[in-house]
Amino acid sequence: MDELGNYDYDLPRDRIAQEPLRHRSDARLLVVDRESDQLHHSHVRNLAELLTAGDCLVINDTRVIPAQLVGYRVKTGGRWTGLFLNSDGMGRWSVLSKTRGKISPGEQVMLQDRESGDCWTLTMLAPLDEGAWAVRPDAPGTCESLLDQVGRVPLPHYIRGGQMKPADEQKYQTVYAVHPGSVAAPTAGLHFTNALLKELADAGVS
Repeated sequence: MDELGNYDYDLPRDRIAQEPLRHRSDARLLVVDRESDQLHHSHVRNLAELLTAGDCLVINDTRVIPAQLVGYRVKTGGRWTGLFLNSDGMGRWSVLSKTRGKISPGEQVMLQDRESGDCWTLTMLAPLDEGAWAVRPDAPGTCESLLDQVGRVPLPHYIRGGQMKPADEQKYQTVYAVHPGSVAAPTAGLHFTNALLKELADAGVS
């Protein structure tokens, strides 16, 4: 078996949570005890008992941006989906592009807002590596303001088929998110609360 295959396993669909827990820190936590070479089941809320003064907890403080894009090809009417990756700051974006058939440089994609209303177009400029495209948004505004108009929370396909709900904008954001930039939720961090972070700080965890 190849190395990647070691991580492949079947997970029944009914075991995949479709909504976050009401209390984030109630999420279960698997603890690896390296001294005894044993596994213990615990909860994220118990981290202050597992970490000690002087330990350092590293967090990713980027905010998840509404990076998922939905629209259709102006030329054919075919459905198109994309994932915003980055912007060069000069009106050119990199996006992952997915559609039936072959899309060509110069084609336009009509982007739709969260109510499926037509918004504005993207012009496909040139293919990049690994399914990405260089594109140009045909609308004025900053990258952040344009994504706020048409972007959706980039949920994985196994959560409601990737279809977001308005509440997801907060549910899939960490409590310490500051700098916009993530195109996927830093999922381990979603289980932390401000109360837990304070408890860890009071225990001497930096």
